[in-house]
Amino acid sequence: KMALKLWLGPSGSGKTHELYAYALREAEKDPNGNYIVVVPEQFTLSTQLKLVSMSEKKGILNVDVLSFARLAYRVFEEVGFKDTGGMIIDDMGKNLILRHLAGRMEEKLTHLSSNMKRLGYITEVKSVISEFMQYGINPPMLNELSGKAKEAGRGTLFSKLKDIELLYRAFDEFIAGRYTSSEELLSRASHAVYESGKIKKSVIFFDGFTGFTPVQYLFIKALMENSRGVHVSVLYDTRCDKDHSLEHELFYLSDTTIAKLKKQAKGICPVLEDEKISDDIPKRFSGSSSHMLIHLERNIFREDSKTYVIKNSDNEPEGTGKADKITKDCEKATSRVNEEIVVFSALQPLDEVRNAAARIRELVKNEGMRYKEIGIVTGDHECYFPLIERIFSKYEIPFFLDSTRPVLLNPLIEFMRAAVDVISEDYSYEAIFRYLRSSMTDNETAD
Repeated sequence: KMALKLWLGPSGSGKTHELYAYALREAEKDPNGNYIVVVPEQFTLSTQLKLVSMSEKKGILNVDVLSFARLAYRVFEEVGFKDTGGMIIDDMGKNLILRHLAGRMEEKLTHLSSNMKRLGYITEVKSVISEFMQYGINPPMLNELSGKAKEAGRGTLFSKLKDIELLYRAFDEFIAGRYTSSEELLSRASHAVYESGKIKKSVIFFDGFTGFTPVQYLFIKALMENSRGVHVSVLYDTRCDKDHSLEHELFYLSDTTIAKLKKQAKGICPVLEDEKISDDIPKRFSGSSSHMLIHLERNIFREDSKTYVIKNSDNEPEGTGKADKITKDCEKATSRVNEEIVVFSALQPLDEVRNAAARIRELVKNEGMRYKEIGIVTGDHECYFPLIERIFSKYEIPFFLDSTRPVLLNPLIEFMRAAVDVISEDYSYEAIFRYLRSSMTDNETAD
């Protein structure tokens, strides 16, 4: 029977584990049914591994793990690509089309024309247009926004919006009837879902999303109407007594997601009672003594946050009038290698990375930890990754940097491009020296 059910729980509470366990139990009871777990693209493989490891028979024959895009393709594989507007183009195809259009419209572009030949600039423009598509912003809306920018006297913003509007409109006209962009895929799949027999036999589970875009909400609504049920896990503090968060509060996005999903389900399918998962000790920390981390998870960015009190040797919390004792305990705590939370303040990123490297060496040498058990999280990889690469190599710490590097920075690619330029530019001075500087030429060639 069609229904919507939400699985709510704070970080580390085990809501994902409970959701997967429920899906596996239902799949075991109904071998002829189809169970689809939808996760972000980068988590499909790890989710498959987790489901297989959780399964009693170590197999998930009637459970599929898909991303939004792959689920849309599954629908099209069954019902066909009719009314899709032609071949689906990927990011590279969009870049090529925008490059072609920008060349034709160079005289009309007042602000962007001077930057179009810069490396990576077309990709940035493509990303902006793609995001507009995902959130249902069309060229007429951009025209309205540019008008407001002009009235407010923001000339630069007005020029940028007008140029993007021109490219966006030209892009839409170019692909109309010939191509379908990947952003339109879910919108078109939302209509195709109604003809899918597989979806009618399926129960859909969504996990790992902080929120959804308008086209994703449209797709979920179609799944609610045609599937046997939709289950969604949402990161939420179930200990909170408030019905709705304010915009500046921690779980505002989760509140918005919950409200939109329930509003969509109204009149389409029943909404089952929320599955609220909350333990005194989050499952992520069960079996450990991570009291500080548990306290941090419960209190960080909360209005009613409480201060963590360090206990004395008699296991009793220090009361009023013992500030000096608590201060000394804090100093001792932060000096120990095995303490849960340690704050190190530095004047520059280089000092931060050096301290991290020294601490990692100490953990591995003295605490018996392994390098693969240690992770570094940063919000500014452009700043820290080069420093990590240099300092960790110096400290002989093995590491993997999870980042995408531009293909043009690859020495082999630069060597090949330089070799082509040597021929195409008739052995010009610049081309020859670019070829020699590519680091792929041997000494004899350089001589």
